[in-house]
Amino acid sequence: MNAQQIVEHFGGKTRAAAALGVSRQTIHYWLKNGISPLRALDVELRIKGVVKQPRTRRPNRPGRVASSDGIGVLAKLRQE
Repeated sequence: MNAQQIVEHFGGKTRAAAALGVSRQTIHYWLKNGISPLRALDVELRIKGVVKQPRTRRPNRPGRVASSDGIGVLAKLRQE
């Protein structure tokens, strides 16, 4: 899944950013420079409903995004 597909799925940069818990600038960066394969997997799993918890920002690492329970998508997949 590429950044353009993500924006189209959510209907715009602002909606995509809000749904994924990232800034609009992050979406713009993905459109300009591409999205990392790991982040693309994370987004794709969220869109398909595999990972349902909202993403929240950690106060000690501004700009970094983590799942609300502190376990990443790949760790969750390994547990299954």
